[in-house]
Amino acid sequence: MPSDDFLEWGVEEEPAPEGLGIFTTSFWGDTLNNRNAEAFEFLKANETQTEAYVDQEGYTWLIIAFVINEVENCCAWVEWKSNTNKRIEEHDYFLKARLADGRFLKWPIQTYNNYFGCSVLALSCHQEGVSLNYQDKHDTFHVFLRKDNQAIFRPCIAP
Repeated sequence: MPSDDFLEWGVEEEPAPEGLGIFTTSFWGDTLNNRNAEAFEFLKANETQTEAYVDQEGYTWLIIAFVINEVENCCAWVEWKSNTNKRIEEHDYFLKARLADGRFLKWPIQTYNNYFGCSVLALSCHQEGVSLNYQDKHDTFHVFLRKDNQAIFRPCIAP
């Protein structure tokens, strides 16, 4: 299965399209040039996306939430990756971002059971990283994904 880990890409290595999830153009691997304006346009164009992207492995990808911070030149999104054509359905969620300096961030969203889904409650990005509040079947969580791709993850306590 192709790698979906942005951090494993070399400067001269271009990722396979299926390794990018919903994003299939080569500019997502271009960290040397600031191409965030193109990323913003892509996200805006897909805001009303109803058709999911299906990769060569048969996985379906869909953006379920995104945010664009044009002031700080960064964007973040949550992707849902699924395959319901197997005996056991697969569902995975990823928090991804592109920062002003061209870095990609990626974190597999932790849920009680991915089959029950992930609801994005709040999503923001800035030059220091990405903040996500989300809910799964039972609980609400907060994660801050730092620009070094390290996650600070904690459950939210109900009042």
